[in-house]
Amino acid sequence: MTTQSSTIHSLTNDFDAQSARQLEVTFHQLSLCDANELILDMTQVTFID
Repeated sequence: MTTQSSTIHSLTNDFDAQSARQLEVTFHQLSLCDANELILDMTQVTFID
């Protein structure tokens, strides 16, 4: 059994176009240097647009 490390990125408040653009940069940076599984925690998001 292989165990893989995880990177957790938590979002809060509103998730809109501006938030998505910021995540694009974050995801790109993570893809260059991090081979871990990425978990996107949206449990604290109050609005999705």
